[in-house]
Amino acid sequence: MAEVDVQKWVDQLLRPALAGQQSLGPPESWPGGGLALFSADTDHTQSFVFQSPRLTEIRGASMRLDRLNEALPQMLHDEWGLPADSILEKSPGCIVYNGGGGMMALVPLALAPEICAAIEAFYPQQTDTATITAVFQPITPADVQGLPQKIAADGLRQQLKALPKEQQVRVCASYEVSTVGELSQTAVDQVQGIPRIMRQQMALLQQRKQSKPFKPLVEASPFARRCNSCGRRPSGHFQQIDETEEVSFLCSVCYQNHKDGIGGRRYWQDAFKAWYGQEVEVFYNDYLSDIGTDSEKPRYVGYIYTDGNKIGRLLESSTSLPQFAELSRKLSQAMRTAVFQALANHIVKNGRALRFEIITIGGDDAILIVPAHVAVPVAQDLCRIFAQELQNLNEDPPGMSAGVVLAQESNPIYFLNDLAKQLLKNAKRGSHLSNKAEPSLDFMVLKSQSTVAVDLKDVRRSPYFQVSLADDERCYLTGRPYSLAQAAQLWQDAQKVSQVRLSNGQLHQMRRAFQQGRFPAIFHYLYQTARFNSAHRQLFADIEQDWALAEVAEPNAQAAGASPWRVLPTGPDGSQQYDTPILDLLELREFVPGEATSQEANDED
Repeated sequence: MAEVDVQKWVDQLLRPALAGQQSLGPPESWPGGGLALFSADTDHTQSFVFQSPRLTEIRGASMRLDRLNEALPQMLHDEWGLPADSILEKSPGCIVYNGGGGMMALVPLALAPEICAAIEAFYPQQTDTATITAVFQPITPADVQGLPQKIAADGLRQQLKALPKEQQVRVCASYEVSTVGELSQTAVDQVQGIPRIMRQQMALLQQRKQSKPFKPLVEASPFARRCNSCGRRPSGHFQQIDETEEVSFLCSVCYQNHKDGIGGRRYWQDAFKAWYGQEVEVFYNDYLSDIGTDSEKPRYVGYIYTDGNKIGRLLESSTSLPQFAELSRKLSQAMRTAVFQALANHIVKNGRALRFEIITIGGDDAILIVPAHVAVPVAQDLCRIFAQELQNLNEDPPGMSAGVVLAQESNPIYFLNDLAKQLLKNAKRGSHLSNKAEPSLDFMVLKSQSTVAVDLKDVRRSPYFQVSLADDERCYLTGRPYSLAQAAQLWQDAQKVSQVRLSNGQLHQMRRAFQQGRFPAIFHYLYQTARFNSAHRQLFADIEQDWALAEVAEPNAQAAGASPWRVLPTGPDGSQQYDTPILDLLELREFVPGEATSQEANDED
């Protein structure tokens, strides 16, 4: 262990640097060897959390990682005597941020290698299989305050000209210019300070993650009994999971996850009650079927995966390390507020909360499970409230996108998570009608487990979602992903359509007609709506107006379609493209609270 007077380092270097003091003497006189920016980030978090299909073990694995993450500041204090408070406190400590599976801190440069090694060893010691990556880089007091280094562009250009062409290109790219001649003083100054430091820190993390020499491995002998939960490792414990079930043989990892999951099942529910501030009855879950019992669509749950948009750009806008810490704190607060407020808006009624499960709330992401009939509204509100909480941060505030899976409770959770992650990725690309990425929502109703075993792109290219019966046109049977405003409109229209009694046979006929092409869909849709009574015909007319169905793409073009099609811009292959929201809202109508389940046909005039 390096001999460092930590208190001297704190008093004479850390706190003066955070206070903006620059006259701290020459670097060789700095206590502790100087300042180092330390970062740690958990590896393959979801591989550890979702290695078991059981809700209890998943909850326990997530909580174990959260507890380990929360323990890191205390570890810095206990092992090396570093102050474990935030750099934002009145008497500042060394923690820049801590949460969401990662930590950043200012530490003595002389201790940084030792701290990295100890923390990387800490996770597998506690979990057997989970790992964390830790890196550091030396920084100066000027870096802490985001002050640009005094680098003259003229001198830098002269030095670069002496380098080989390949190295010139690489250095110029780091200053976001193409050639040495473009390297102005402005270009040099813009990449100094916190943005440069954070990019370097991220590069160090990625390099370290990819170059680790080994990862923990638990050998599974062919003669050993496999774990009943993960199926990967040899069992070493047996546990009566439920009185109605046989004894389960569990490996040491799943056994500890199970114990922590049982003991921690009150954590998020009690946190929600404390935030809610009023008397509310909550329930604790051991299975997805527990949540499915509260769904108005019997035995269906909603799996929600959300993640922030433009978060990296927001953090890169920091001009100092304290500002970076403040933005990180606001992100975490906004995330928790958004989750709890969205839940409060839709699951609390008459002093009782519908069953819900929060898998995790990170710095800018969240995973939760709710009854299916509230999943889309909860996801919409979560994204909307998160954006509202951060709307005054800068001129281009971040938003949030969501992927939502509506599925039967019998589906394995890790399948639902994988599909929700794919939907989220698609949603983050933004609405396909927008010229730029924007916060959006994508969803899928899962009625067959085989659907989740394939790539979402393949599913969306199937005849169930895409029809191309003519060379010059392409019809999409879905409008997904939807912008958040469109998603709200879709849910409102699904609530309206739930008033129209459509039998399952009619719905299947309508989808089959859409799959036959644009004109068969038009004829069937017009025939079906003509059979409605006057009130229901007006309802669909209002929906057509809401979605601007059959609006032409070019001002001088002839009308190229009719309800229920929406005309899209011409495709890259020159084909005319169409989509429709009708099938999406008919699919969602099954999950509208109080939706009529009668199989009777519509009343005719």
